[in-house]
Formats: sequence, C-alpha cells, structure tokens
Amino acid sequence: MNRLDNLHQFQKILKNYQANQASLNLLNQTKLILLLGFSGSGRSTIIKQLSQTDRYYFLVSDTTRQPRLNNGILEKNGREYNFINEDQFLEGLKKGDYLEAEVIHQQQVSGLSLNELKKAKKINKFAITDIDLGGAQKILQYNHKTKLFFIIPPSFDIWMNRLYRRDPDMPISELLMRLRTAQKIIDTFSKDLNGEIIINNDFKLSAQQIDNYLVTNFLDASHQNKTELLKSLNLEIKKFLDRFSTLDS
Repeated sequence: MNRLDNLHQFQKILKNYQANQASLNLLNQTKLILLLGFSGSGRSTIIKQLSQTDRYYFLVSDTTRQPRLNNGILEKNGREYNFINEDQFLEGLKKGDYLEAEVIHQQQVSGLSLNELKKAKKINKFAITDIDLGGAQKILQYNHKTKLFFIIPPSFDIWMNRLYRRDPDMPISELLMRLRTAQKIIDTFSKDLNGEIIINNDFKLSAQQIDNYLVTNFLDASHQNKTELLKSLNLEIKKFLDRFSTLDS
C-alpha cells in the first residue's frame, strides 16, 4: 500500500488551497468536462472512447503514486497520469499551478495542472478528465459552467465484479476504503453538486450519451430511476460495511 512521506505538508497546503490567477483565467476559457465516479465505475474507459473523436482532449492529471496494472496493462507516464514525486507536486502547489489537487486515501496526491489547461486551450477542444470529489467541488466553485457527469455502475454486484477484475488481489482493507469513499461521493453529490448522472452499463452508450448531451443538453433516461439507483447503491454499500464490521468485532 502506498504511503505519503509528506502527508501533513500536503494536508496543510491543501486545506485552504487556491489556484493562481493564470489557472483561473484559463479555466474560464476552457470547455471543461468532469467525470466523477467511484473507483471501478468506468470513467477512464468512457474517456478513451470519447477521445477517439476529434472533439475531446484528455487532461492528464499529475499523481504521486506509482503506475499500476489495470486489466493486466501497466499504466504509462503521460497517458493515464503524469507520475511525479512528492517534492515536484509540493512545489507546484506552492506556486498555485494546480487547478485542484486532493489527498486520496492518505496514500497519494493527484491533481490537474496549469500545463494541461494550456494544452487544451491551444487546440480548442472539449477538455475532459476524471476527477475526485474534492477536485470537482473546487472546480465548480471556480466556474459553475463546468459540466459534471457522475458515472455510476448499474448495480452493486456489477461494480464489485469490475473492481476485482481490475485488481484481483485487492485486500479487504483497500475495498472497504473504496466503499467508504463511494458513500461520501454519493452523499455529497446528492446534496451539493449540480451534475448529470450516467448509468454506465455499456461504456460506448455512456460515451454517446455524454456526447449527445453536450450538443442537445438532454439525456434520454429517467432522472427518477437514476436517483433510485443511487439510493440502492448506497444501501448496498452500507450493508456490506455493516456486515464486515460485525464479523470484525
């Protein structure tokens, strides 16, 4: 399991972090699309599908963690993430050169840099990226016109299958941490975030729904069904966590 050597420094600088004015100016000029979701919800696959068109540019986030295997394929620097060390990340944060950054599971820091926004602005495409909860909140505070899509699995069981297919040796402690994070995302989205829910049953269809929405501002699935699914997922997560707590006591 990854550990941050400078955890307290990151927590201190991110507590009241503000991007510099250059980053905020670029944000206001960029057509930014954010995909929020649980680990294993399929955001990266949807982004890859959209990036096959000429309309999208994938913003590559910086991260302090090491590359990992996803479905048996090792992540590559500059493709899934820019893998940098903690000192480099801290230096960028001190300058305000990140639009957002977040400590994730106290194991890593990931964030969206000013350099990526510059690339997106230069080619004038939809800039798209997957994002964690804190980053989504921060960016929407900066610019409420940013489009947010919450990607959710069609059921709890399918989600669990996807997680373990991607990481078959995941320890139970890691799974529980991801479930708790998912709980927090659901609760915060339901109460505080303005975005569209995409049920990712098929990544090609999900990508098409996002693409169509950006043109028509309309999604063809029932909002009521989506909110009920969110409630169901939250309930299943709680049951799983409660069951483990009982066995562990």
